[in-house]
Amino acid sequence: MMRTVTTSLFSLFLVFTLGSCGDTPALLESSAELDHPSFLWEVTKDDTQAWLFGTMHFTDPEVTNLGPEVHAALDAADAVFTEVEETPTSGAKVSQAGSLPPGESLASIVSQELLARLHGYLESRGLPATSLDGLRPWMVSLQIGQLDAIPFMSNGVKLDVQIMHRAKQDGKEFGAIETIDEQLRALAFGSTEEQVHLLSISLDNLIEQQAEGVNNVAQLRDLYLSGDGDMLWDFAMSETDLDDPIQNAWLNSILQERNTRMAQRIHARLQEHPNKSAFFAFGTLHFVGPNSVGEHLKSLGYTVTRVPHIFPEEL
Repeated sequence: MMRTVTTSLFSLFLVFTLGSCGDTPALLESSAELDHPSFLWEVTKDDTQAWLFGTMHFTDPEVTNLGPEVHAALDAADAVFTEVEETPTSGAKVSQAGSLPPGESLASIVSQELLARLHGYLESRGLPATSLDGLRPWMVSLQIGQLDAIPFMSNGVKLDVQIMHRAKQDGKEFGAIETIDEQLRALAFGSTEEQVHLLSISLDNLIEQQAEGVNNVAQLRDLYLSGDGDMLWDFAMSETDLDDPIQNAWLNSILQERNTRMAQRIHARLQEHPNKSAFFAFGTLHFVGPNSVGEHLKSLGYTVTRVPHIFPEEL
């Protein structure tokens, strides 16, 4: 049976397409025991050089373990860019945007049937039934979509944040390709009615997966560690019902429109600083499948080539 978009893609949005927040320094390291292929591409045009690196917003040591080819690109780059620049207030801004005004509750927005299903699901996960009642529907979808990701995000520092700290510690120019407000507009896609529609689908899928003992987030992590972009994209699209206009528009908002904007900003940066190499680290879903950032850059005349992984035994 083909499941619909929201469960897996809300998880993908969290772990593959949305910048993460954190402020604790950490050093990027490599371990032969944790080795896995890298989602790394080299971008060239005339004398301009850059790299695209697909991340996963986890603290999991296997995910944060980087191959020698990634370390080499980071060392060679003059500037490093992530999706958003993490600040102590970033998380608070997202939290505030996702909260309902004082005195309002989900009970006034969603049907009693949907609210009962949500409360039942939260209780089945060991959480207070009403713990999300003060949040907007889109934020509820994100919160329940990341429950299975907690074991991979609880301890340590997320990969994107580690890359940010390494750039700053190395004295490199550091920046971001998007603003937190731009990401919030993608998060809060659609009208209230459309957000409720997506929440209902997401909740149905999570309840079904719970009954089947399925953990989509763990599958996404395994696909990331495999380094197979085609399989990762196919998994995402197998969860997608593009015949639903709301889901189709939501996917376009969180991914396709942002891919276009990211590529345009990378192009502008490289044009402005043709003699400075740059390393761009975004969620991996931005770099795989059709209409990826790399495909947009190719249309602008760049050569985009996947960098082979260097296995420990090759060193």
